[in-house]
Amino acid sequence: MDENLDLNKNIEIEKALKEFEVKSTAEQIKEQNSLLPKNSELPGMDRLVMKLSGGLIKKQKQADYVLLGFTVITTVFTIFLSINAFNGPSETPADFRGNIPSSSAQ
Repeated sequence: MDENLDLNKNIEIEKALKEFEVKSTAEQIKEQNSLLPKNSELPGMDRLVMKLSGGLIKKQKQADYVLLGFTVITTVFTIFLSINAFNGPSETPADFRGNIPSSSAQ
């Protein structure tokens, strides 16, 4: 190789290096963006469950099972409260008179 050859003065090499730099930067950005659609394709509730789990839940299927379990527990709890609310107390105490004064107080 010629030791007197100065590569900084060669315009073609500089252009090629700049073009290579632009292409490699674009490829790196493309790789980073390719990870984003995977998360954005998830439904919002699944993303929320995965976020709130603190890394314990990593897959969409796991998040779906958690949401299903939450739905079942909530439904059972609601039915239990509804049944108890409509039944009310079974019997009132015998000595309960409300606001009516007793006859001995006169």
